Amino acid sequence: MAFAKNNKDAFVKAVHSTTSKEAEKAMRSKMAELNKADARIAELDRIIERTYEDHVAGKLSDERFAKFLSKYEVEQSDLVSGTSAL
Repeated sequence: MAFAKNNKDAFVKAVHSTTSKEAEKAMRSKMAELNKADARIAELDRIIERTYEDHVAGKLSDERFAKFLSKYEVEQSDLVSGTSAL
């Protein structure tokens, strides 16, 4: 407390510096999270496309195709919703 009272400018600079560093760290973390989610969304697009092609080629039953497609679309929707919150 004495330092803060006697060295107000230095105290303010120290607090501001710490806050800026924490904000930078949080920003980097959020950007990494966003990049990871974007990569997974793109990967899910490719998986959905391959799943559809396998279904059309007769490699997947209608039931299996519907199950896979539903699972992938829910995951992708959750990721898209989560990235909009970032």
